[in-house]
This record gives sequence, C-alpha cells and structure tokens, in this order.
Amino acid sequence: MKTLHNYFPTKESMVLDDADELIENLAAALRDRQAGMSITDAFVGALKASMYWTSLRSSSRPADRSRWEGDLE
Repeated sequence: MKTLHNYFPTKESMVLDDADELIENLAAALRDRQAGMSITDAFVGALKASMYWTSLRSSSRPADRSRWEGDLE
C-alpha cells in the first residue's frame, strides 16, 4: 500500500516543498520590477506566473494548461 510518505518525506513537505523557490521568485519580481510598476502588480504577476508553471508541471492534459494562458496576458 502506498502512503503519503512514499511521495513526501513529511506531511509539511507536501505543501511547503517549493516554498523557498516561491519566496525567492517573488522577491526577485519585486526587486527587478520595471520603473513605475507597483509592488502589487509585480507581486501578483509573479504569483500568477508561479501558479501557471506549477500547474504545467503537475498537469499532463493540454486542456488544464490552456486555462491559465489567458490569465498571464
């Protein structure tokens, strides 16, 4: 029988496994935002991009991938 621990070393890692990468990407988006871009717009854009790439990594169905494409434009 397969359990959660076959895929993740701890229950917390199931949710927080990519947390460091996400935090770094959000910080980079704020640090590198274009002149005149608000902090909120930079943060939301980076968060949407992160959600998009996470969705692509976890989805093998093209229909699932296409639902995010319009949100990033």
